Amino acid sequence: MGRFKIQFAIIAVISAIFTYVILYYPSNEPTIYIDVLIEGVMAISCLFLMFFTETLKDSREVYRTLIISSCLLFSGHYLDVIDEFTISLALLDALEATFKPLGFLLFIAGSYRWVRFHENQSEQLKHLAEVDPLTGLLNRRAFTEKAQSLLLQPFNENQHVSVIVFDIDHFKGINDSHGHGLGDRVLTEVAAIVKSTLKKNDHVARLGGEEFVVLLNDTGVDRAKEIAEEIRTNIEAISILHRHQQIQCTVSLGIVSEHAVNTDITTLIERADMSLYQAKSDGRNCWRVAV
Repeated sequence: MGRFKIQFAIIAVISAIFTYVILYYPSNEPTIYIDVLIEGVMAISCLFLMFFTETLKDSREVYRTLIISSCLLFSGHYLDVIDEFTISLALLDALEATFKPLGFLLFIAGSYRWVRFHENQSEQLKHLAEVDPLTGLLNRRAFTEKAQSLLLQPFNENQHVSVIVFDIDHFKGINDSHGHGLGDRVLTEVAAIVKSTLKKNDHVARLGGEEFVVLLNDTGVDRAKEIAEEIRTNIEAISILHRHQQIQCTVSLGIVSEHAVNTDITTLIERADMSLYQAKSDGRNCWRVAV
């Protein structure tokens, strides 16, 4: 009951008006029941809208606009029903003439806000589904979809794409020795450095844990090596102050470069992963290229 107090208050007021005017100002003319039926259906429809609006409280602007508009529309149509049973009353006619158009205009405004609210909600949900919440990078699924879409575009025979897979060396030790809070800071620092290193049409994602992947569009192996070295040296220069200690980290990287025609992202990542393991075997803090 408390949830619908506005709706019940409106119903009580309009019902009181209906009772009062029927008793004191009854109509002397025959009632046109088809008009009563039409206005009654409209009033009931607006009544349902009044109660349905309670489900929209997630957006205060939408809720306020639609609750006011539905109350005005309900009141206007209910007053029209009352008018069929009473003599013409100037006050009721004026209220009816005000409530209906005003309620309709507010309903249009509320509907527009409701559509915009749901569009924003959809965009936010899409963003959450595609982005790693800690680093703000693409997640594995979104990266794979974007990469596959890119690789399906027409390329000439001389164009290459390159993939770099890398992870943070001894990251488990950082978490174990200094806590997951510092580990999260390291991940966000690394993500920011990689993003600042790449071009706008390149893609970077966090595959999970401390592992990342980079897709370099229209990039051959020589340029991929340069970018990998730039990522390595920039991350090596990271210094995070934690409990009076300067914490540093390094990364190991695997590189693969292929003709853009007739390749797929899964194969590229697998080959880059093999190069990454070779870099780890060779002492870490270095990059290796798939052959």
